[in-house]
Amino acid sequence: MTKEDFYKTEKLYHYTSLEKALGILESNELWFGYLKDLNDINELYRPMFYEKVTPEIEEMAQTEIDKYQQLSLTRDSCRYGFDIPAMWGHYGDKGNGVCFIFNKDKLLNSLSTDIYHDKVEYVRPDYSFSVFFRLKDNVIEPFTREDINEFFFKKTCDWSYEQEYRLLVKTDEKGRYKLPLNDSLIGIAIRDARIEDELHNVTTSDKYNKLKKEKEASCLILNYGNFMGSRHLQYLDDDVVKFGTTYDDTIWCSNDEIYKALMEGKAWIEGTHGK
Repeated sequence: MTKEDFYKTEKLYHYTSLEKALGILESNELWFGYLKDLNDINELYRPMFYEKVTPEIEEMAQTEIDKYQQLSLTRDSCRYGFDIPAMWGHYGDKGNGVCFIFNKDKLLNSLSTDIYHDKVEYVRPDYSFSVFFRLKDNVIEPFTREDINEFFFKKTCDWSYEQEYRLLVKTDEKGRYKLPLNDSLIGIAIRDARIEDELHNVTTSDKYNKLKKEKEASCLILNYGNFMGSRHLQYLDDDVVKFGTTYDDTIWCSNDEIYKALMEGKAWIEGTHGK
């Protein structure tokens, strides 16, 4: 994958720990999660309005919601999806995990037609999330697409740093829904693989070698790190890779974009360089 290919390809990202990453590589699947496991309390406790409130109807409504599972990914927006420190901290095992990089088209092409997917819209904290359950013959009617957008694809602005792209499925089957990756995985970013020791051989690290053993040949292992105040995404290979190498092996560097903005006479504002 050349730099040109990297920039031309529309991408989605998934942060996780090394242990879970190895499981994903072994199964070649991403697993959806249950809504009850979400970490956004606003999503867990949104008000629901019924035509007629009874314990039975409330139980029916909760049963209907429990049929939905979701998968949260990250997209390019104000920042590139791999370049979000909070995501590395919250979901990437405090920076010790990895960030999967997917070809968006290839990943979504494997979806069945009953899976909804779209970017999450971030709205004012005082926005009222409401779903009106419609009853027919004392049975809750299925959500419309408008209901689904309202209930599952909106979050408050507190979460906007996640730049979330969400996949949603409704299933009556027991167990978690699994999404096959096929050949959509194009890169695995490791944070700070190059430590501050120029004699350190990255290819001897447990993380690098475990990932290399499980990954497909077409998938690159990349280093996401910080050096001299700049952030970068760099190739790794089987040779000795030293800390602070030249930019010949660099796919992306934050300093490059600062320099470009200055040359064009533009003010540089951190967090405005994504797509």
